[in-house]
Amino acid sequence: MTDGHIRGTSQRLRIAYFSPLSPICSGISDYSETLLPELAKYADLDLFVDGYQPASDSITARFAVYDANTDRIWRLPQYHLALYHLGNNPYHAYIYKALRYRPGVVVLHDALLHHLIVEETLAKQDRYSYVREMGYAHGREGAVLALAVARRQRVIPYFEFPLLTRAVDLSLGVIVHSNFARAAVLKANSGARVAQIPHFAWPHLQPFSGDLAWLRRDLGLDPAELVISSFGWATPTKRVDVILRAYRRLRERWPCSRLLWVGEAPAWFDLHSLIDSYGLSPYVTVTGYTDEAKFIAYIAASDVCLSLRHPTAGETSGAVLRLMGMAKAVIVSDVGWFSELPADCCLRVPVDDGEEDNLVAGIEKLASDFEYRAQLGQNARRYVELNNRLEDVAGRYAEFLTEVWQHVVQP
Repeated sequence: MTDGHIRGTSQRLRIAYFSPLSPICSGISDYSETLLPELAKYADLDLFVDGYQPASDSITARFAVYDANTDRIWRLPQYHLALYHLGNNPYHAYIYKALRYRPGVVVLHDALLHHLIVEETLAKQDRYSYVREMGYAHGREGAVLALAVARRQRVIPYFEFPLLTRAVDLSLGVIVHSNFARAAVLKANSGARVAQIPHFAWPHLQPFSGDLAWLRRDLGLDPAELVISSFGWATPTKRVDVILRAYRRLRERWPCSRLLWVGEAPAWFDLHSLIDSYGLSPYVTVTGYTDEAKFIAYIAASDVCLSLRHPTAGETSGAVLRLMGMAKAVIVSDVGWFSELPADCCLRVPVDDGEEDNLVAGIEKLASDFEYRAQLGQNARRYVELNNRLEDVAGRYAEFLTEVWQHVVQP
């Protein structure tokens, strides 16, 4: 493993590091703030943000922070490479723009960027740029479809057309977290230099060993209830409808139970009305946004954990890795990265006509068989301990960055 020094010299790589950071409420903010101290063992890092002061004192005390909108230092040759963390939302618009000024290594957290491109084009009444991007990435078919979308003759094909090609073409190398994302990158550009580096599991998380009844009371939960929890942003792609229908059926056998959604819904999705339409309002708790400590507490308080989604953007779920690290039994959709998790670490539910029935059966199995539930959680924890160690992930980042510098930039 490289120590971060450039071969034949005592010089360390200098990296211009682009990523959202807190107070931006983003999984990638959490990811970067955990990765940065470990990656700093191998390279010198300066941080570039989108016009705000990061909220973490430990980050600002250790790293120089620049505003990417006004500080143009990242264009200068004092950095060996720029490292761009790209996700599929507007928090990453400034990063996508910076990539177009200076190619660098892209960490692709989603296997599509269509939502980001729409926010930067159609949402700003810039139909020309949307057609241009669709044409660049998907040829004549993409351009024709984009024109129809711009004229409101077709719905936006978010998941059918990934819009990855420009980002991949501009990259000197791409880091992905899964086979699914790697395949998407190579489909966009078969000659791309790609490193598949697992998403890390948070090293400080441990299985809960305290007083569960006290913890639940502290969270406003009934200690006697079966707690079925889903975590993160509540949108239709998280299969909310399916979960609610399944839970309504489960209540016939498990009346002493509660469905807990740890997260919030966007303004355009009326989650509470949907819950009420199923007659479940007394039995479903939606926490809204929680800080990290409370998020972890809700994980500890849960019996059965759900992480469903379809269609998938090819993301790797930080929430699922937290659940696995805390030895929780998880039910996931059998799509994308989730399909790559071993069968003895989670229950996978196919997204087909039997999805609801299989979800009901899976929850009932975990609810009724404590030993099986515990074993699944223990297997999950062992898996992330072996495959998702933070120090290993940082070392592989350093290896790839050094490889790109020596074999792509230097020649």
